[in-house]
Amino acid sequence: MTEGDKVILTAEDIGVSIDPSSWTEPMQSFPGLVLSSCYRLAPESYKAKTDFREAIEGDLPQWDLRIKRLDAILVTQDGEEVDAIRYGGIDLKKWSPSEGKVVKINPNFAKEHFVVTEWTKIAKDVEPPERLEGRIFMFSYWANKRFGRMSSRNVIVPASTLPSDYVFPGEVQKIQIQSRDEDEDTEETGSGSVLSETDAVEAVLSILPGMDSADTTAILEAVPAEARLNAIVTGIVTGVLIEELVSGGRIGKDEAGVFVA
Repeated sequence: MTEGDKVILTAEDIGVSIDPSSWTEPMQSFPGLVLSSCYRLAPESYKAKTDFREAIEGDLPQWDLRIKRLDAILVTQDGEEVDAIRYGGIDLKKWSPSEGKVVKINPNFAKEHFVVTEWTKIAKDVEPPERLEGRIFMFSYWANKRFGRMSSRNVIVPASTLPSDYVFPGEVQKIQIQSRDEDEDTEETGSGSVLSETDAVEAVLSILPGMDSADTTAILEAVPAEARLNAIVTGIVTGVLIEELVSGGRIGKDEAGVFVA
């Protein structure tokens, strides 16, 4: 081949294409046990006005869904092993900008419609929701999933059913929970600054209202990188920090276990 010859590469050669229809969103699969599946009402703090909608008056029903991964466990900085739990619930009523009020979920709400449709497709009978408790499924999980022009975080749906006596056949993955103290990649997290423990606790308090107290994984993901001190991460996973904040009156929980400021 001479210097002037042009090399023609194809998408197959380079393993990627500029055709968007060939792209896939990063997705994780894992077997999981449904620990909790029930209806509940959102706390007042969750219904407060946001940048995206007006304050919601009246009851806001939700589907509370908690799933325990069977292929993995979390390991704290102190070596304690705890369940890896994902929260997969949805609001059953949503604010409609076009109607200026809260309406029941319908096909116009893409994420909620997707979640309910996939559950119905795989689990068949989903009413009452408690009938799903104790069942085991293979799940698909997206940290971020696009629905048209919008994207949603932490989307989880069943992909297939698994037998009631299912046991994960491989080695259970131990996920070490990293604290900000050990994060050497400061360029990825911004300025690389680390908060004091007092300021880190305040940062945790700022993200808790409206979150499910049982969804440890989601709480950890929401903690700012600069606040992920060893003591903070361990305190969240073991529940010690949360218990101290609640008992000390720094944060409250409603009857459904949702944090209330």
